Amino acid sequence: MREIKFRGKVNRAYFSKYDKVDVFDGFVFGTPDTRMLNVPGAEKWRKHMEGFGDLPSIVAMTRDGCPRSIVVIEDTIGEFSGFQDKNGKDIYEGDIIKCCKGQKRNSPSDEWEDDYEYYVVEFNGGSFSGVSAWHRCLDAVEVIGNKYDNPELLRNV
Repeated sequence: MREIKFRGKVNRAYFSKYDKVDVFDGFVFGTPDTRMLNVPGAEKWRKHMEGFGDLPSIVAMTRDGCPRSIVVIEDTIGEFSGFQDKNGKDIYEGDIIKCCKGQKRNSPSDEWEDDYEYYVVEFNGGSFSGVSAWHRCLDAVEVIGNKYDNPELLRNV
């Protein structure tokens, strides 16, 4: 069973060093804050959040082990695909990945740019798009960026 986890770009307007949450490449990792959901008890959270209770948030663990709600940029929230690239990096929704079209070459000098296909990992219709294409060569898939920080890479997709 795959691990259910999310990431989102920190909204710097609501973040400070006192939040004590690790941020990697601008992302915070955790689970979506249920205050955003229509669940029993959520309205209590919203009422006590002093003006930002309705903003998209991710609950991340602080360095001292406490859960903390961190406001993130909504369009950057992405779910973990359940896969890792060839370097052991988790592949998230919004990542741009590079996948070998055919068999792997014997040496790096034998590789050309047109030997690769590029995908933006997206979650549509209950599954991650492109999985069937890049799953066949998962040991050769590499995360080369994401659509938020590296829009110039989208020309390859």
